[in-house]
Amino acid sequence: MFVRRFAEPDTPALYDVCLRTADAGDDATHLHNEPSLLGHVWLGSYLALAPELAWVVDGGSGRPLGYVVGALDTIAFEETLERTWWPDLRALYPETAHRDGMLTSADEKLIRTIHHPYPHQRQVVEDHPSHLHIDLLPEAQGAGLGRALIDTLCAALAARGSTGVFVSVGALNTRALAFYRHVAFVDLLANDGAVWLGRRLIRHAAGAPSATSRPPRR
Repeated sequence: MFVRRFAEPDTPALYDVCLRTADAGDDATHLHNEPSLLGHVWLGSYLALAPELAWVVDGGSGRPLGYVVGALDTIAFEETLERTWWPDLRALYPETAHRDGMLTSADEKLIRTIHHPYPHQRQVVEDHPSHLHIDLLPEAQGAGLGRALIDTLCAALAARGSTGVFVSVGALNTRALAFYRHVAFVDLLANDGAVWLGRRLIRHAAGAPSATSRPPRR
């Protein structure tokens, strides 16, 4: 298994990874009757709008077993989503539509997110303007590939001038919280059942990007 850059043909397989890791790291297939919704909300926009900040874990056969994606400027990315990503999805999945009872509660929650995306946290993006999402299938875990994906993206963000990157995690997702803390993220904020963690990024004077877990400015 190795890390490589995302390629457009990877998209369906990455949507599947997103689905199979969406239940606090476990397979969420049984929770959804519209399985593509998860990818539309949490993954597709990054692959379409920021493919230069997307990497995958290749199992050796070409099929991805995991990924990391990110946005350099969270605020600008959210504004772009409002113009180019959410409108088509809102038309495809009307908020008031009743699909003959076919939608699960998890599907309905995702549709609400399409119409009412989670806003950024001002106190987080001040020092951590970038953000990321990462998912790995069980067979790709435990071999250091998660750290490799994180470090690869952090280096790319630092090279583009970012001062920090954050993630948001459900407060009950203890495995994810432990992972991020293990790879140099520190807790920034906790409310409404979520925890925001951040990793400060710096750029050496010689130009080589690097990352640090130095606490944020107060």
